[in-house]
Amino acid sequence: MTATLIRPRQASDIPALVEALQDVYNSDGYPVEGTSTALTFLSPPGLLEAWVAVQEGVVVGHIVVIAGEKGNQAPVQAWTEFGEGGKVEQTVVVARFFVRELARGRGLGRGLVDATCAWAKENDMRIVMNVLSHNVGAMKLYEKAGFRIIGKGIHVNPQGQRFPQYFYVYG
Repeated sequence: MTATLIRPRQASDIPALVEALQDVYNSDGYPVEGTSTALTFLSPPGLLEAWVAVQEGVVVGHIVVIAGEKGNQAPVQAWTEFGEGGKVEQTVVVARFFVRELARGRGLGRGLVDATCAWAKENDMRIVMNVLSHNVGAMKLYEKAGFRIIGKGIHVNPQGQRFPQYFYVYG
């Protein structure tokens, strides 16, 4: 049996996360911005909490919660304007979610998502996020965890590439 753990991220996890992010980019093309700015990507402005998935002592997954006013504004706008009138100050953005390909299928992704949902409930916050439409596995996971689609749009990366995306809310 493989020992797994979901726990709060520590500063000492960052080197392993940079390596894991590169692995995910190589296998899945995530993030679409690339990995040249991995350190900034992993610790965005407005970061409130971060968790990692650990398998047999190796960090293999990651997820963060960002303050609504600092996170990706597209899902926040979808929630506040087109959703159900949610308040930005009670909204957080879940982002930077990935699990290395070699560790998938073991419930680690769901464990990371569940950690964010539990945190949001404890802090009376609403979670929003964006998911690129080609990330079908992620969308299925979010929907099984209780997220629902509230809109769609286009994500444009720094290179000008355009990606259809869906906006989700939890709860």
